[in-house]
Amino acid sequence: MKLIRSAPLTGGGTITGDLTISGDLSVSGSSAITTNEVIQGTSIIDVTNTEAFLVRKDSDGGDVFVVDSTNTRIGIGTAPDDALHVKGNVFIEDASPEITFETGAGKYNWQIAAQENTDQAFEIGVGSSDADASDDTFTPKMTIQSSGR
Repeated sequence: MKLIRSAPLTGGGTITGDLTISGDLSVSGSSAITTNEVIQGTSIIDVTNTEAFLVRKDSDGGDVFVVDSTNTRIGIGTAPDDALHVKGNVFIEDASPEITFETGAGKYNWQIAAQENTDQAFEIGVGSSDADASDDTFTPKMTIQSSGR
């Protein structure tokens, strides 16, 4: 079927088969997208809502991933109460995993890391007193080796 038309289609209905749209697509009202394909290209969700983007399991069986654009928060496994709210365990995998706390100008930045300076060790280190922790060199203040020392 080839339809060339600039006026809106009204009255409802179903399109079966492939549909190719060249240009922008505007949908007014509610819409549901059910797909098992990859969405490619740049996609922008421009909305202010406590559930601006929501990945849900089994209809309303539990929120898996929530973007709250009203309060600038992300929730994993829960509705977020803070900037990043994770319900459950967190697994960080890297050759030298780390969590960095950037505290702001005039305060020291901190880092929790595994095997950052010492092989087979867990470390808590302090960085510079600046607003950019990304270029800090962290000095270990506490090191726990795999032997427990």
